[in-house]
Amino acid sequence: MALRIVLLIILLASLAGSAMAAYTGLLNIPTAETVEPGSMSVELEDDGSVQGHTAQVYLINTEVGIVPRVEAGVDYEFRNGENGQLQWNGKYVFSVDNHHSVAMAIGTFSSFPTIGLSNYLVATKDFHSFRLHFGGMRIDGADEWFTGIDSPINERLILMADYTSGSNNYSSAGFDYWFNDRLDLQAGVLFANSDSDDLYTLVLSYSIPLRSRTRDNNSDSED
Repeated sequence: MALRIVLLIILLASLAGSAMAAYTGLLNIPTAETVEPGSMSVELEDDGSVQGHTAQVYLINTEVGIVPRVEAGVDYEFRNGENGQLQWNGKYVFSVDNHHSVAMAIGTFSSFPTIGLSNYLVATKDFHSFRLHFGGMRIDGADEWFTGIDSPINERLILMADYTSGSNNYSSAGFDYWFNDRLDLQAGVLFANSDSDDLYTLVLSYSIPLRSRTRDNNSDSED
């Protein structure tokens, strides 16, 4: 399994491309970036077993850019035949270097397929043609490490892969496709570190501006 994720990372690193709009996570790990202040991201997520042996999980996730480097939101998760539950998420980017190429963040989020919140610390390094991510999180009472990479192929398509340690966790590979500046689709496969089923994930995201351009332009004119 470790060899598979290393080969995926090498493949992605070799595919250089132009920069794209920012997003705040890979398929199964967080990154050290946040939603822009004054905007909200809404995601409709469908996760399940590739083999069809486990129940599907549906989520509605939201993140709101509160101020620069801070986002927060709520996630609603429901599974087949079970009552749904509400979780919250939050992230604070506490360090950015002078060249804006390295950032570090702390936060909490729902790490699929875990039921419950996972606290994490993550660092992101931007190499322009690709980005590397590395950090640690607490999942189900255990401290695990994770790493990931994403690389833009063109103005719309980004390839990505990540790995989280621990026998109950997963490595993943997939893509993020941007239909326009606000709407994108993230999809991929999560490969189990143990004998559990491999999983798929589909996430449709839409960015909503909470402040109108007219209001922002008026504020600039007053200044």
